[in-house]
Amino acid sequence: MVSSQPKELTYIDKKVIKNEKMSAIWLTISKIALEHDYQKAYETALTQADDIYLLRLILQTGPVLSKGLTDVTGKRVL
Repeated sequence: MVSSQPKELTYIDKKVIKNEKMSAIWLTISKIALEHDYQKAYETALTQADDIYLLRLILQTGPVLSKGLTDVTGKRVL
């Protein structure tokens, strides 16, 4: 007899799912930045709950305040 109850996820399964989600978000942000749409890339990174996306983006793009960010986004980055 096969149980219809869903199997409870292990700690490792939960971490893998979280990492896959983080990777997908980062790939989206990185692609936007590679297309030189820095405003949209930074807006997207700033809306995420985890600051790691913003830090990765800063490392990828280098100084961007003079590359077309609005004053509001620039202040949020700082």
